[in-house]
Amino acid sequence: MAPTFIAESVTSAIIENLVNTCSSYLKACQAAGGLHDELERLQYALPQVQAILTAVEGGAPVMVQNKALETWLWQLRDAVENAEDALDELDYYELEKAIQDRDDKVRGVLSNCKRKFDSFINRIFSDDTLKRLREAVKGLDRVIAGMGPLLQLGTGLYGPSVKRRKINEVQNARETSSLLTESEVLGRDEERDLIVEWLIKPRDTDVSAFSVVGMGGLGKTTLAQLVYRDDRVQEYFDPIMWVCVSQNFDAAVITKKMLEGASSDSLGDNSLNALHYILKQKLTSKRFLLMLDDVWNDDTMTEWEKLVAPLKFGQRGSKILLTTRMRSVADMAAKVMKCKQESLNLNKLEESDYMLLFNKHAFLGVNPDDYKNLQPIGEHIARKLGGCPLAIKVMGGMLNSCMDYEYWKKILEEEDIMKLQQGKDGIMTILRLSYDHLPTNLQLCFRYCSIFPQDYIFKRKELVYMWMGSGLIPQSICGRRRREDIGREEISNLKNLRTLVISVKENHGHNANHLLVFNEVVEGFKKLYLLSLDVNFDTYKLPYALNSLIHLRYLSLSERVALSPTIPEVLYSWNDY
Repeated sequence: MAPTFIAESVTSAIIENLVNTCSSYLKACQAAGGLHDELERLQYALPQVQAILTAVEGGAPVMVQNKALETWLWQLRDAVENAEDALDELDYYELEKAIQDRDDKVRGVLSNCKRKFDSFINRIFSDDTLKRLREAVKGLDRVIAGMGPLLQLGTGLYGPSVKRRKINEVQNARETSSLLTESEVLGRDEERDLIVEWLIKPRDTDVSAFSVVGMGGLGKTTLAQLVYRDDRVQEYFDPIMWVCVSQNFDAAVITKKMLEGASSDSLGDNSLNALHYILKQKLTSKRFLLMLDDVWNDDTMTEWEKLVAPLKFGQRGSKILLTTRMRSVADMAAKVMKCKQESLNLNKLEESDYMLLFNKHAFLGVNPDDYKNLQPIGEHIARKLGGCPLAIKVMGGMLNSCMDYEYWKKILEEEDIMKLQQGKDGIMTILRLSYDHLPTNLQLCFRYCSIFPQDYIFKRKELVYMWMGSGLIPQSICGRRRREDIGREEISNLKNLRTLVISVKENHGHNANHLLVFNEVVEGFKKLYLLSLDVNFDTYKLPYALNSLIHLRYLSLSERVALSPTIPEVLYSWNDY
């Protein structure tokens, strides 16, 4: 529901910058009068805007559709982008003036002179910049004036009690137990034996941890259930405790679940101290196995320390086995336990195994020999699923509901086969948990990739620069670190277009005509922040339309494209990261 590329942190930074800039620059220019009230209202309303956006971001996993809120968010995005453009224009002219002063100094014209603030202001506001700055302030003021009813709506939709309920709904949907739900598990015997051998192998440390790491849908939980019921494990450990952690990593809640798994006793609402004392008594001199399924917490070390405090009283050889999608979780567990980080990266199923699994679900309840015309299509569909057990299971069940040749063929011809798997048990729903877990700024970077066609091959450096050029990695969140370094860790209206990517691989004999068309197109996109060209323009010069792109922050060209010598030097400086 939330408009693409809008975040509370980015919006707040732009509005604050606009207020501060106008309060300093515009006061120095008499023609800029009449904005005092608007600026005061913006400054006063900023915390309320932040509250609404924070509420929307917090409710993203279970976003409630509300047309009024959605319309207002789009209006806010447009107003914020207009403000950003106006501020960016000021930066452009500042940079241009700095380059001119540098050149004049080299020539000796102004070697002993300093730029005066008033003359600089007059130079900047000699064109339409002042008008656009005033419009940006008034535009934001108008949008924010209409947010009153949405404050109560935001509290109602995303208040603390609602958020707790939604968290519980997500957690309940992901709840697992130690019992296998599959009658037969295919293709994980080797991984099961590797983990079991690690578990029953004597160790020098009192308690050590092992992690099963892999993307959603690969069968981490199923593998852990296989290990749990293995006879070698059952004979070696006592007690064995299974806890489904999910995204709510609360030491007291997990400890209570551990106690309930270690005995049949029913526990009330005990304090953490009481729970620790009871668990310590039950684990002292016992060789236990704690299995933590679906762990996400990789940053709250305090909760981890609370969790493992009573575990240190177990007998030497006690083990912790956890499943997670994140290697950083495995690192955190090893750090807290002060043991070597040991893990298994769970891979996709081999072809022989995933075909068996696919056929099991696709031809459930029927004789596969009666549907030999469907078998070749089924093989192609299974390959497109990439060996992911959950995807294969869901797709197989969907195909089994309609044993029709034309239906299966239609599924095969679907370009994005994953989109077909809808519903609460679909593969995309499961994988979305990984997206929801990302910080908002990383979600923006992830969503940005949707502008590219399917199977597009990214180059890491290029993608990071594109994120930077589109303002998704603002300098304000980087501190002293370069935006390039930050980016590497994360790996409407046409008149307002900010990103344009053109890729033409075919050779054409009318390059001059292409240049004319291109020139006309680019001239209409005055607000471009990012332009990427992968075209065969041969020896022709890039059109002069680039001269007017004062907001351009990132320019990517194929080797065959030559820049026009008239492109201003400020453009090169602005894009020199």
